[in-house]
Order: sequence, then C-alpha cells, then structure tokens
Amino acid sequence: MSEQPSFRVRRLNKKHRAAFVALLTEFPQAAVDDAPEVYFDDTIEMQGESEAFALVAETDDGPLLGAIVTEPDSYVDENQLNEDSTDDDIDDAIVSDHGTAVIELLIASGSEEVCKALLNTLTPALTNRGFAQVHASVPPDLADVFRGQGWVVLPKNTGIAWMSMDDSEDQVRDYEAIPRSSLSAFLIIDPNVYLSWPYDAPQDPEDDDSRQENIARGMDEFAARLAAETPSDGLSENTL
Repeated sequence: MSEQPSFRVRRLNKKHRAAFVALLTEFPQAAVDDAPEVYFDDTIEMQGESEAFALVAETDDGPLLGAIVTEPDSYVDENQLNEDSTDDDIDDAIVSDHGTAVIELLIASGSEEVCKALLNTLTPALTNRGFAQVHASVPPDLADVFRGQGWVVLPKNTGIAWMSMDDSEDQVRDYEAIPRSSLSAFLIIDPNVYLSWPYDAPQDPEDDDSRQENIARGMDEFAARLAAETPSDGLSENTL
C-alpha cells in the first residue's frame, strides 16, 4: 500500500479548479447533479456571497485528497404563505438559516486522516462565522471519525432536539435526516445549548404533529433517565 502524501487544509479558491474537478470526477457524488466544472464555479460564487464555505485537503504537488462544502441550512417561512400559495410562492418563501450549516459535499478519498483534518478545520471556521450547529449525511465507513470529533451520529430514523439559553422557555429546535433511513451526524457548537435528546423521526416528514409528540416523549424519557442516574439524596445534601 502506497503511503498517503502529506497535505494541508486550505479554503477553496479559484486556483483549485482543475484539481477539484479531477477529485469530483474520480469520486462522483449522488448529491451533485451538475457537472464538476459547474459545481465548482457555483460553489466559488456562493462562497463569495457568504452562502457557502468550502475546504480542501491540498497536497504539495497540487492534487486534492479531499473536499468539504457547507451551506447555510434553509427552511420555508410559513408566515409568507397562505392556503392559495403556489409552488412559486413556496420557493420565494425559502429562507437561509445562517445559524445552521449543512455539509453538502464530503470527499475524503476513503482516508480517516483526511476526514478528521477537514472536520477539525471546519468547526472553528463555522464558529467564527456565527454558526451554532452543523449537520451532515455520513458515509457508514466514516461514522466513527465523526464520533471522534464530538459529533452525535444519529441512528437511522432518529432525530435530535435541543434547547438553548437564548431561546424562550417553550422553544425547542430539532433536526432529522431526510430520508429518515439515512445515517446522519449533528454537531452543536453553540455554548448556550444546555440540553439535547434523541427522538423517533416520523415516517412522513410532513407529519409535524407526530414529530412534536415524539420530541416531547423523547424529552420525558431523557429526563427520566437523568433522574434515575442522579443520586436521590444528592440535591438535599447540598441544599443550604
């Protein structure tokens, strides 16, 4: 087995075009519908508009060993819609969430070292840009790498909910992979988050009633586990 060449992680820029296209051609991604050249050009443009952030693992002689591309997550602002809204209205109501990043592309050439280096550089970079959490679909062979970097790797059909000191008392945020049967990872980098717990993702992603019921049930189960693990006399002994 040949030794992996040395590399350094750099922010994606225009000089990487040929190497990035070669990397994406060698490791085609199901999530990328465009030709590699088009995807690169679009990513560079979006990065210039703060709508994307990308890193590459660059070797001394030019070829890339890996790449990671993130974008702000997005959601539909229901306040802009009504019962007469059209598909175009829904498209216009899509809002970027600049507090949550999603990994749109991850290529690590099968190397855990490359994946770790990209993730270790990504987290502080996103923190500096004001992101509070980031999520990703995870190739099964890299699941342990994500766990090792502090991510929560969610089992299939499982979501994660959390509460922050910056949110109102009754506000709970949540994330789940779509499709629900895919392996995903979630990293909370907001120090204000004080509580998070898993929940069963509904079979229908549009079934928000079931989602909210599952989130509430998951919170109750999590609280019960915490109570069971806490000594019953621990609080009374420290109470003045």
